[in-house]
Amino acid sequence: ALFNSAESEGTAKCLPDTREDVLVKIMEWVQDTSREPICWVHGPAGSSKSTITRSFADRFLDRAATFFFSRNSTELATNKNFFPIISY
Repeated sequence: ALFNSAESEGTAKCLPDTREDVLVKIMEWVQDTSREPICWVHGPAGSSKSTITRSFADRFLDRAATFFFSRNSTELATNKNFFPIISY
């Protein structure tokens, strides 16, 4: 499920053959049936969290719901739309 996917057009994604180690770890999480149901990606500002997660979401759109928070959008700045999208 995507919320307001037009807002994510043109956003940064990993360059080819970069961050593959992190993307592989996330894929391993997806394939592990005993995993926690949510993959929480965290780190300091500027550590490529959004870039990595957008790249992953693009590759595996058919396997997961996505929602990207943004301070720059009133629709994406709070959890108001998060829960309906993720539960869909």
